Amino acid sequence: MYDPSRHAALAGNIPTIATPMRDGAVDHDSLRRLLAYIDPFVDGYLTCGSVGEGASLTLEERITVMETVAAFRQASGFQRVWFFGTSGTALPEIERLVQASVQHGVDALLTPQPSYFAISPPMPQQFFAAVAAMSDLPIVIYDNPYPTNYYLGTDEIIDLVAANPTIVGVKVTDPNVQKVSALKARSEMLVYAGDDFICWRMLSRGADGAMLAFPMILPETFARMFRLHREGQREAAFTSWSQEILPFVNECLRDTDYVQTSKAALYRLGVIASPEMRLPLTPLDATRWQEVDEALFAIPEAQRRLQA
Repeated sequence: MYDPSRHAALAGNIPTIATPMRDGAVDHDSLRRLLAYIDPFVDGYLTCGSVGEGASLTLEERITVMETVAAFRQASGFQRVWFFGTSGTALPEIERLVQASVQHGVDALLTPQPSYFAISPPMPQQFFAAVAAMSDLPIVIYDNPYPTNYYLGTDEIIDLVAANPTIVGVKVTDPNVQKVSALKARSEMLVYAGDDFICWRMLSRGADGAMLAFPMILPETFARMFRLHREGQREAAFTSWSQEILPFVNECLRDTDYVQTSKAALYRLGVIASPEMRLPLTPLDATRWQEVDEALFAIPEAQRRLQA
């Protein structure tokens, strides 16, 4: 039987981490700077998720990202919770990633549904069960209906957790925030807010944590809001959310170019050396860059960094 107390440490503010690139390759120096930038303010981080362009990296590149993060953790002595994304459809490649995750000290996996093929039951159940059987690492499944066009139902998610001891929770990107309420009312699994725009409503409905892009971009601002919310200071938390976070999210992280805008913001803030991404993602045009700059400069934390 699933014991939720075993995995309580996996909850919290777990930002999704970009994979910096330069001249067509992973920029490991910028990755280390990014980790050092967020580390004082977060409970953990997710590498090679959707913000991390995991599906666009080769298997070998993803493993080098893993090696860099493992070395950073060892050198810094900071042991934040570390999730690694296992996006893909080829189970043999996913198994290699899982084995490498065990080897390099990854704490948990984020496993999305397979891509390309149209999804229908019982495909998700069998796919997630196959990944769960590959190791003893805890798995959070990624409920992401936008690219998959498949909505995991509450019953399906609860059944997956009940049937697979290593599946311990779900990252919810489904805009139906009532799913969070239903999952928390009917189970003890971990539930993460997975959409920046509706993060507040998911936290208000009992989400155990957040896996978002904004806390990677302006980690101090989000950490303050998240702490206030957890302490029950709802009015102060909402003021921070509505005045400091939501305007940037609304302008820069609601559209399909959220990976590009995230990298653009990190570049403007001096955290990474290049805003480069890999096709099929395409560069921002001049107007979009201006929008990112305007949205950044409206936030005090960003003002301090940009004026330093």
